[in-house]
Parts: sequence; C-alpha cells; structure tokens
Amino acid sequence: MADFKLGRIKFKWRGNWSTNTGYLIDDVVKYGGNTYVAIANFTSSATEAQFYDGPYTNYWSLQAESLFFKGTYAASTFYKLNDVVKYGARQYRCTTQHTSAAAVSGVAILNAANFELYIDATDYKGAYATSTYYKVNDVVKYGASLWICITAHTSSASASAFDETKFSAYTEGLQFEDSWSSGTAYQKGDVVT
Repeated sequence: MADFKLGRIKFKWRGNWSTNTGYLIDDVVKYGGNTYVAIANFTSSATEAQFYDGPYTNYWSLQAESLFFKGTYAASTFYKLNDVVKYGARQYRCTTQHTSAAAVSGVAILNAANFELYIDATDYKGAYATSTYYKVNDVVKYGASLWICITAHTSSASASAFDETKFSAYTEGLQFEDSWSSGTAYQKGDVVT
C-alpha cells in the first residue's frame, strides 16, 4: 500500500482575495466568480482595482472561471470580470473590470462597452408614464397597444408626446373608450361609439 503524505498536497484555499495580504505559491483565492492560484510569493495590492493591473497580473493563474450574480446594476460600484448584473429586463456579464459611473439624474446608466448581453428578456412597465427613464426592452401600454422600448431614454413631461421613434409596436390592440368626446385625446386603436 502506498504512503499518502498530507504535506505534499500543494493547493491551499485562502477564501476571498483581499488587499494587503501575503500570498504564497499555490494559494487559491476567489475573486468575483473566478478562482486563481498564486504562481509567486507576494503581497497583494492596496486596492481591489489593481488585481488585474500592473505587476499583480504576473502573480495569478486562472484556475476556474465562473459567474457571480451582483444583482441590479448600480452607480459608483466596482465590477469584476464575469460579474453578472440585471439592468432592466436584461442581464449583462462584465467583460472589463471597472467602477461604474455616478448616477445621472438619479439613474444608473450601464456602459455597454464594459459588458456583454448575457440574457435577453422584456420587462412590462404598465401604462406609459411621463418623465420616466425607459431601458431597452421595457414594454409599456400606450393607447390600445403595447410598445417595446428600442432606445433607452427619459420620456417627455408631456403626456401627449409619446415618441414612436424610441419605441416599436410590440402588440397592436383595440381599446373601447365609450362615447366620442371632443375633449378627449385618442390614440391609434381606440374605439368609440
């Protein structure tokens, strides 16, 4: 029977990667959804953003690649490679580590240059609303029809200024509006007596 010596096992799990920490050859860490093996003895960088930058890239070898779901995309947040975020109805995978930009008018705007589309879907938002930020694939009811957003934008403050250049007809329908009235604004698909 062969001898088995525990001291000869090379890899040592160190958990989540952390800043300003001494690592030895064959230490294994989790960073985002990925795991890495140290290929040299060193002390990690002082900031998380330096994990893939500068000389620190020479200290790690990718061991296993996976995804890490970060939840809803947020402004001023650090994203690592393979982080997955929800933005509107879609999910995106981070392809370039970065810190997201600050919110614009209270809305976090996803920079598509740092992500790739991972899951495509639609998100029903109900009746079209004024002064509302709509993302690509948001579906709204306007008049008798459903419309899908094709260009991310903030809707006009005027209820009568529905911009068909930013939406595409998703499902056309009819809607009974009762008796005709000269003071009512009607949309395509409305039916009156």
